[in-house]
Amino acid sequence: MRTPSRRLRLLFVLPALAAGTSCLRAPQVHQRALENNEFCAQYITQGALERAEVHCDLGLEFSPEYADLWVNKGLIALKRNQLDTAKESFIKAIRFNQEQASAYNDLGFIYYLEKKYGQAHDQFQRALKVNPDYLEARYNLALTFKAMGKKADARKEYGTIRAVNPNLANVYLDLGLMAFD
Repeated sequence: MRTPSRRLRLLFVLPALAAGTSCLRAPQVHQRALENNEFCAQYITQGALERAEVHCDLGLEFSPEYADLWVNKGLIALKRNQLDTAKESFIKAIRFNQEQASAYNDLGFIYYLEKKYGQAHDQFQRALKVNPDYLEARYNLALTFKAMGKKADARKEYGTIRAVNPNLANVYLDLGLMAFD
């Protein structure tokens, strides 16, 4: 009787390994990290960036792979106009949680500011893949299409936004400005 070839065995072993590793779970987030993340977010909203950063850093001591804290650290850096630091934080957030739509959106926004429209487009698309209802990412994608000269694509995105929330004035302003171009 012939034994299965090595190649044939690999066809069965590799999928089994992949299935086994997909069951691995992210580390449990410590309660103190959750609490500090809430404080961090509140202080960001209030504009108290130093206090926000203290709470983010403390939370990361408890759970260094907690993506939400990395997003908040990125927002703090973004508000300070420290784009490289913000970019690093958003990338870490994505590395720890690939379903982190806000990190994709914020990273895309930095690329948009840097006029790296292709990279911005990709990040906004990733954010929308995670959450198709994410209107900020959709709006940013429309702005990116407009900057790339893809007016039809921009109009499509603006149309989707209007269908979901017809009360966003910036959409009508942008569509009006595009009509004059």
